[in-house]
Amino acid sequence: MGTSRPPLIFVTLPSQNEQYEVEDANNDGDCVNGVFDSDGCVCTTGFAGESCNRYVYDCKEALDTEVSLEQSLTHVMLKPKNTNLAFEALCNSNGHLAILARNTYGIDDVTFNKAWKDYQYPFGTVGNFWLGLEYIYAMLNQGDIFKLQIYCRNLDSEFSVFYETFSIQSESNRYQMTAGVKLYESYTNGSDGFGGGQIDVPFCTYDRPCNGYPYYLNGGWWYVSGLEQYALTNQKPSLKFKYQNNDISVHQVSMALVKL
Repeated sequence: MGTSRPPLIFVTLPSQNEQYEVEDANNDGDCVNGVFDSDGCVCTTGFAGESCNRYVYDCKEALDTEVSLEQSLTHVMLKPKNTNLAFEALCNSNGHLAILARNTYGIDDVTFNKAWKDYQYPFGTVGNFWLGLEYIYAMLNQGDIFKLQIYCRNLDSEFSVFYETFSIQSESNRYQMTAGVKLYESYTNGSDGFGGGQIDVPFCTYDRPCNGYPYYLNGGWWYVSGLEQYALTNQKPSLKFKYQNNDISVHQVSMALVKL
């Protein structure tokens, strides 16, 4: 059987000087954050309900509203600041936003060997999915600081590696990523398979490659020189990550944004 879909929840909050507020044509103040037509007040993208309240900015704000995120993953409608985009995202019970998930088991056979345009927006299923570069950029372009978590699991162990900050640029700059230094306790030293401390690393796909990467049928990624083998979009079942100076095969992996 396929992976069951987590529930979708809508969390809305009163808008406070929201950038995209639009008064109705009659200027009677009854259609803020919407447009008034023959059917009444129609909310603009990112707003919902009779009062056209906005969706939450991110998973952390959803958690702070005391909404139930009891599922390991819950679909939540988000509307980041500084954009007119609104989209469905996966939040975990800690208020972290998942941007990538891979599972080498099961029948959800999602290929990650995709073109540049495919990586710009979401694809896949709950167990194997990608949020999309445009949505990741919108989340990271709100003026807030996010750290990055990479979680890995196999039959014998599980571990997480955190990077103190994470940001990407817009498409015009090839979604270049900058990762802060890796945060670690003494027992996780030598566990950097992503590229902590790297600046302006471009995103690469088979139709827009970087120095020959991605190789063969591997997926789009921020390929850091010397760490190409740890790309989390590589083919199954060759996924691996560097942990305690060892190459560890992983059966499940996820990346999540953690708002600070």
